[in-house]
Order: sequence, then C-alpha cells, then structure tokens
Amino acid sequence: ERPSLTEKQNKIYDACIETLRLCMHEHYEDCCQREQCLYSLDSRNEMMFTYYSTGDFQFARSCLALMNQGLNKDAGLLRLTYPSDGATCIPSYSPCYFLSCREYIQYSGDTSLAAEVYDTLNAIAQRFFGKFDERGVLCNFSNEEKNEKKLLTSRGNRDIIITVAFCAVINGGRNDT
Repeated sequence: ERPSLTEKQNKIYDACIETLRLCMHEHYEDCCQREQCLYSLDSRNEMMFTYYSTGDFQFARSCLALMNQGLNKDAGLLRLTYPSDGATCIPSYSPCYFLSCREYIQYSGDTSLAAEVYDTLNAIAQRFFGKFDERGVLCNFSNEEKNEKKLLTSRGNRDIIITVAFCAVINGGRNDT
C-alpha cells in the first residue's frame, strides 16, 4: 500500500518504483542499461525496497535461489555475479547474502528458503570463521584480495570492512555491532 506522502515525496517514490521496475527482468539488475548483473550487495537494497513498496516476495526468492547456485566451492565464497561460471569473488559481498536471506525470511515468513540455502551459507561461514587473525579481524583472503582492492583503498580498510560485514551477520543484522 502506498504511504501518505507530500507531492515532492510522491515524485521521488514514483521515480524509485520506476527505477526498480526497470531493474527487474529475470533477476534484479545492477543497472538496467549497462551491466544487467545480479550482485548480492546491490540486490539487497532492491529486495528491501520491493518488500516495502509492493509486498512482492517471489521475485526476491527467485534471486536468492539463483545466488545460492553461485558458490565458488574452491574459494568458499559467492561469485561476484549470478549466473556466472567465473571464479571472481569479493569477500565482503558474501555476508550480504546472509542478511538478504534473513530479511527475506523475516519479511515474507517463508522459512523454507533456509533449508534450500543452508549448505551455501554454511560453506561461507566456515570460510569466514577460518580467517580471523590475532586482532579478531578477518583477513588473508589471498586469492580474492585483488578483487577487494579494486573497491577499497588499503588492506587495513578492506580487512575492517569485511570484519564489520561478517559481524553484522553474526549479530543478526543489528546496527549495534
């Protein structure tokens, strides 16, 4: 149901709905004209907006099921995009999948997804739990470092961002990490 908004807010809301509609084809897309890929980080925002604006859960569920097929078993992380045969992984993107699955279940009430994605979530969790250093910071994703460095400027920042993302998962997505 559409919320009660001012005229300006209605224009913004309408633009958001149209942008979301343009980015929904077979799956959520990063950009309706350029990349047209499904990313775990970007799609989480699209899913949340869909839940609040339309109440549709089936589209998000199909995207989460598609991401579930994207586990790079050698890396123990999700591939960068879905569907893909590529090996590229960005470690900080994988925790977003946990949050998206939790939020889907929370908002839809559909707990059947948990059984379907359990093995993938478990593999990712095992990969992360094995990467804490003596400071309690996640690090040493050696094969994936070059991908993460494209997004972040320094190793210290990268390790901290990965740690914060995973702690948010462990903490149930709350912001009081």
